[in-house]
Amino acid sequence: SICSIEGIHWRQWRQLPHSPNYMTLLQLPELYKTETSRVIWHYSRHEQELEVYLSFMVHERRAHAIVEQHHEGVISELEKRLEDKLGLSACLIKPTQRMVKYKQFLDIMLANTEDFEALEEVTDAQTLVTNILNTSNDLCHLQALELPDDISHDTTGELLRQSDFHVSVNNKQKRVRRVFLFENHIIFAKEVSSPEETELKYRSKHVVGLHEIGLTPYIPEEPNKCHIWTPESTFTMYSAAPQDAESWSKSISNILWGQLKQIKRDRDMSRIKKTRGAVRSRGAFPRNRR
Repeated sequence: SICSIEGIHWRQWRQLPHSPNYMTLLQLPELYKTETSRVIWHYSRHEQELEVYLSFMVHERRAHAIVEQHHEGVISELEKRLEDKLGLSACLIKPTQRMVKYKQFLDIMLANTEDFEALEEVTDAQTLVTNILNTSNDLCHLQALELPDDISHDTTGELLRQSDFHVSVNNKQKRVRRVFLFENHIIFAKEVSSPEETELKYRSKHVVGLHEIGLTPYIPEEPNKCHIWTPESTFTMYSAAPQDAESWSKSISNILWGQLKQIKRDRDMSRIKKTRGAVRSRGAFPRNRR
């Protein structure tokens, strides 16, 4: 862990793309009209370097815990090398703060750019930063999820989205759950505190295969609800915003429709194979009788 601090949070810190001129633009967004091309060029040139932020943002919480645990000794030496009066803990949060500022600034540029060609480039930059923020958030929660022994990430498939909901199972009391939507499963997890209370952890409470669920279509009269059910249980997910419930309903619906299409393709292929097998067993198509 100490080597990780030395290797990542020192060597790569100096590689993060942040220039004084760019930070000035963040503080003075009214300059966007004259600086658009230069700013977007900065993003396109440093696209790969910007992805370095993922390492910082995903492991930030763990890094803070290490700093607190080992502040005396090697951490003190690192702080001296950083030459930052605020200390290493303050430096660890800077990548996240900077990426949020990047997105805020690009949102302003996107809303105020009129030139069509520039608008396309600003949109690409805004999408890049938004994806980095979303991916880091997903990875932070995903690595904190404890799966049951009989479930692995190979069987769950790719994580599609995750969020907090108030969840009622079989119309019982609502509980706060972190809901993870994978390609093959939906997992309802409970946040638990570790003994040190420094690391985020989720314990799986319900694991449901998407092949065995049904979805109640989104109902405008109940805009904050999303219903899924199995033969044994009904899960009602209550979101803080109506658009979240609708968006989740659409995501689950798309997966279910995809499964139906795949089942149809598999069934059609099975029929084709059976037909070809029957033809081969006869040796040829039967001749027409005169």
